[in-house]
Amino acid sequence: MASAEVAGRVLHMAGEERRLVSDPALVRPVDVPVVEGDAGLLRQATGWEPRLDLDTTLADVLAECAQRVG
Repeated sequence: MASAEVAGRVLHMAGEERRLVSDPALVRPVDVPVVEGDAGLLRQATGWEPRLDLDTTLADVLAECAQRVG
């Protein structure tokens, strides 16, 4: 899942209707455009499985931020 998709989910969960726009002036030549991973090898080697899905994790982060802010 791309970082823009995760950011979009967070905005939606926070009730914010905003459009994310990348500023090409802030992109550095050394920035990696896409980073992808596969937890398959970790799962195979260790038997690890996530206990929380992404939406639950994001909701927990939002709740913690809201609590700290106010």
